[in-house]
Amino acid sequence: MNSPAQPPLPHVHIAGRGLACALGSDLAESVAGLASGGYPARLTETAQGAIPCFTMEPPAPDTSAGWNARAREILCRVVREAGGDTIRHAPLFIASSSLNMGAIERGQPFRMDMQSAAEEIARWLEWQGPVHWISTACTSSLNALITAGRMMRSGYCDDALVLGVELANNFTLQGFAAMQLLSASAAQPLGATRDGLVLGEAVAAIRLSTARQRWALLGGASVVSDKDATGASQEAVVSCWQQALHASGLGTDGSVDVLKLQAAGSPGNDAIELAAVDATFVCPPALTSLKAYIGHTLGASGAAEIALLTASLEAGVWPAVRHAQDAALAHGLSKAAPASVARLLASIVGFGGSHASVVLQDSHTEPELPPAHASSPANAWEICGRSASALAEDWQQQLIKRLGQRPRRIGAWAEAGLHGALECMHAAGEVTLPAGDLLRITSLYGPMAATQQTLQTIREDGMAMPFGFLQSQPGQLPAIVAQALQWQGDARIANQRSPLSVLETACCEAGPQGMLIGWLEEARDAASAPGGQSGALPAYSFWLRLRPATPDAHLTFAPVTADDLQSCRYLRLGTQGLECAFA
Repeated sequence: MNSPAQPPLPHVHIAGRGLACALGSDLAESVAGLASGGYPARLTETAQGAIPCFTMEPPAPDTSAGWNARAREILCRVVREAGGDTIRHAPLFIASSSLNMGAIERGQPFRMDMQSAAEEIARWLEWQGPVHWISTACTSSLNALITAGRMMRSGYCDDALVLGVELANNFTLQGFAAMQLLSASAAQPLGATRDGLVLGEAVAAIRLSTARQRWALLGGASVVSDKDATGASQEAVVSCWQQALHASGLGTDGSVDVLKLQAAGSPGNDAIELAAVDATFVCPPALTSLKAYIGHTLGASGAAEIALLTASLEAGVWPAVRHAQDAALAHGLSKAAPASVARLLASIVGFGGSHASVVLQDSHTEPELPPAHASSPANAWEICGRSASALAEDWQQQLIKRLGQRPRRIGAWAEAGLHGALECMHAAGEVTLPAGDLLRITSLYGPMAATQQTLQTIREDGMAMPFGFLQSQPGQLPAIVAQALQWQGDARIANQRSPLSVLETACCEAGPQGMLIGWLEEARDAASAPGGQSGALPAYSFWLRLRPATPDAHLTFAPVTADDLQSCRYLRLGTQGLECAFA
């Protein structure tokens, strides 16, 4: 007897877009600003001198209350423009590397944890659905789109909202200046005299739906390099693009008409991206970048640039190339749009060795969509390795022994995370992960001590210290773990309030693959934690290694609790959520 035919997987579509950036207060203004040639970046005074930055009008007020009021107005306006206020029950993915740092600089006390800053945004929006915070530096909002798309194709939801947020703050500006990454003149993607990045403000919302719309999100990929924890790797760029095309049911032989590059004006990274073009595509597509018009908007950049580029293509607007291109590079930015654009590949590469890309298709140009791609989840996962839930007194010495050397200036938070990951892998009898497995890390507080120290240094000295700023960035940890495992793959920082919700989302994304997942917090004062405790809370770095498995049929599965993770043997996605079984 033949088994019944499975219904086709749903496609994911862009049902709404909203944008506020240096070009305009909404998407229509931004497209018009792009068509008119854009506006110059404004100079911002720093200890290193005047630095250009693409900021929005009106500028951020000097008080924390004023900063928050401006942020709330912009966020609510952009979400309404995207129609996000019609799906408040759906998952909300907030993608940001700075959240409310501008308010903290202006005197607002630190929240209990960083997730609470994301939840404050949700309260402003009167959001009722689950709240995710994705923090992978520049790739944050593309990774949010990838996660949301996977969940929707797997049937977990029919709608989702991705919200990219990067608003004015001195912390980020000073940190990038300390690392000597910023241009002193202008953003020049692939430019002959490019000398660094120009940062920018943006808030972008992309409403996703399984209902048919003009633009389809065919698929995407995320790759963290094991080569460089601070920049791009050609091998990782090529792998990311190839995986994104494969996940979208496409090849590299002319199936993409436009490639939206990162191309932020970095002398090194721009050249790496261009080398990856010829290593990936048989016939290179038209190349474009939007950094010269809105700057590098970090965690918001993927969503902001997709919103702006798709709307501009609909309006017949193409980003003009106003600066001389680097003749030493194999290709330059295209000065005109292709005659027809059916599909585009949007790519972001950057800090933390993170690379992400997604493929979009315009159904007005090409109505027939390739079959939606999603892998069925594993029957179950076996927990084949655990780290200790509490850090031993000599954990740092254990880490040095495992590495064969002392970790180099990564900070105590990242050291604790690396120790837990390696301890878990050792318990599983492994030294690396298979290529298709996931690496997920969740931390509600993140590297709070390094963040507070960097803030104090900026206040006292007017500038950040490079290593101090690096240690304050949670996005560095996935690359640090990847380097230690000599592994390259899908890795990120992803947060929800419930530790079990993070695990359930990761299982949904993993499909038939396995994963390494860790919950990490550094030691902190209990006054910063909910519940009114007093005294000090110890650091912990608890990790699980999950491999696909087919458990015995007689085992009984029941809804999992956080305590169950300490001793259960199997996990699976059941009809009511995540379930566990004991051997």
